[in-house]
Amino acid sequence: MRGNAPTRGFTFVGLVIMMVIGCTVYLKLWSVSSYISLRDAEIMRSQFERAQNEALDESAEWRMKYDEEVQRSGKYLLELVQVREELEKKIEEAEKSKSDLAVLQKEKQSLHKRTESLLHELQSVKMKCHI
Repeated sequence: MRGNAPTRGFTFVGLVIMMVIGCTVYLKLWSVSSYISLRDAEIMRSQFERAQNEALDESAEWRMKYDEEVQRSGKYLLELVQVREELEKKIEEAEKSKSDLAVLQKEKQSLHKRTESLLHELQSVKMKCHI
């Protein structure tokens, strides 16, 4: 059995060397993988930041469009209120003019009747004077 001892020692040393080489290769692959994963993480982070910035820009653009529409609709609403108030004033003026016209027509009729009565009275006085 002693003759097998050097072979066993070589086998053991070979096994230890193979384990060291295996661990070295594993560590090398792990470091490359972690470098790649770090690089991938940076790429994904930059892509995410770019997408987030684009989304913020688009959101800001839509918000600006919304604000413009709100401002425009407020302006139109103000104009509509002003036109409505002017129309109501004109309607009130027209109604007042109609009532004034009716009063003036009644006054005209009464003055016309009064004028006719005065003319008749004048003719009757003239007739009395000629007699």
